[in-house]
Amino acid sequence: MFRNKFMPLFDTDEAFGNTDQATDQATMQDTQATMQAESTEDGNAQPQATELPKLKINYLGEEKEIDLEEAKTLAQKGMNYEPLQEKWEASKKALSKVEEIARKAGFVNADGHGDIEAYYEAANEQLKQREIEELTQGMQLPQELAEELYLSRKERAERQAEKERQAAEQKQQAQYKELLDFYKEVHGKDFDATTTLPKEVWQAVDKGIPPKYAYAEYLSRQAIKEQAIEKANAENGQASPGGVSGKAETPEREFFTSEELDKLTPKQLDDPNIFEKAMRSLSRLGG
Repeated sequence: MFRNKFMPLFDTDEAFGNTDQATDQATMQDTQATMQAESTEDGNAQPQATELPKLKINYLGEEKEIDLEEAKTLAQKGMNYEPLQEKWEASKKALSKVEEIARKAGFVNADGHGDIEAYYEAANEQLKQREIEELTQGMQLPQELAEELYLSRKERAERQAEKERQAAEQKQQAQYKELLDFYKEVHGKDFDATTTLPKEVWQAVDKGIPPKYAYAEYLSRQAIKEQAIEKANAENGQASPGGVSGKAETPEREFFTSEELDKLTPKQLDDPNIFEKAMRSLSRLGG
């Protein structure tokens, strides 16, 4: 009766949220919290990276610590220091001379040293005026018009120089393409990064000979040398005692010597010409 009296006011499933379901949810939440805590602990338990050793160096009177990577970079820079230092010393000497000339010419900066930039600008302007005078010699032209004429002539000369530079570059590229095509034709393979040309070829190119013809001339000289060596070897082989070959004999030598007969092999005697000559030689020698 107690239950029935308060039934309309309370739905036990809604009021208490289905006790079994609530219990399950609470258990899942506790499990997730535990797993997160363990994960966090495991993450904190990971071993820390080993710290690289440090090197102490003295830089501008101050002691600094650097790691091995920094030391490697500094070492590589140091290997380039000496040649760069030599170039810098040579440049300083040249600049010092120009600075002294500028100072003597009256171009001095606020520090009392020769002002190289001002000296350069003045010298460049002087050259410009000299060229204008040479260009307008015998003409009565206002300065403004003379400068326009000078600039027009200068721009035209620069365009012509650039045109000639491009033409020379295109010609050079065409010549090297001819060389590559010729190399492939001769050797049956492409000219690649592993291929090197003899220094004689580059010396000829430096003298103005196109690369293809410089290489062709080199190959021609090499072929002549090889032919000369082969000819000398052949002549030496014919002149030496016992020099017998399976080839047809020359008319000048109709008979074998006794020594040559002794050195004949069965394979050589299979040649009818050699066998016939051997028989004639035996008959002549009374053998």
